[in-house]
Amino acid sequence: WVARAAARQRTLTKPPGSLGRLETVANRVAAIQETLAPDVAVRRIVAFAADHGVVAEKVSPWPPSVTAQMVENMRRGGAAVNALARAAGLSVHDRPSNACLASRIPWGQRVTSEKLLRIELGERMVREKLGLRQVRVRDSDGRARIEVEPSEVGRASGARADLEAGFAMLGFSSLEVDPRGYAPGGANA
Repeated sequence: WVARAAARQRTLTKPPGSLGRLETVANRVAAIQETLAPDVAVRRIVAFAADHGVVAEKVSPWPPSVTAQMVENMRRGGAAVNALARAAGLSVHDRPSNACLASRIPWGQRVTSEKLLRIELGERMVREKLGLRQVRVRDSDGRARIEVEPSEVGRASGARADLEAGFAMLGFSSLEVDPRGYAPGGANA
C-alpha cells in the first residue's frame, strides 16, 4: 500500500516531494487504512511518555517514577494534554502501554522502515481479526512471533492459519504464536 500511495502522489499536480514529510505520513496512513483515500475525520491527540536512560545520560532530571505519575495523571484525565483535547473537542485515546516498534526487533538486527511498517500492520491485523488490545509482533529476520496476553494464547493459536496469508503478504517468511504470551522485553528473551 505504501508503494501504491507513493505512486498516486506522483500523479498529483504538485512537484514531487514538495510536501516533504507530510507525503510520507499520508502514504503510511493510506497503507494502514488500506485505501488511497484515507479517512482522517476522527482526530485524536496521542501523548507518548517514555524513559530510555535519560536520567542516567543527564538529559532530564526527572526519574522514571515521575514518568509513571505523569502517565497515571493522563489516564485519569488530569494532565494538560487532556485539557487541550477537551478544549479542541478531540477524543483522548486510551491504549495499553506500547513500546517503540523497534523494540520488536532483536538487538543486532537492522531496523528498517519496511520492518517497522510490517510489524505495525501485523499488530493491527491481529487486533482487528481477534479483537485484542494487547498484541506484540516480534520480527526476527522476517520470522513473525505473535505475543498476546497469556489468557488469549489459545485463541491466537487457533487463528494462526487465518493470519498466515496476511502475514506472508506483509513480507514475513513464517508465523508463530508465542506459547508463553506477551512479556515486556521479549524480543531478546
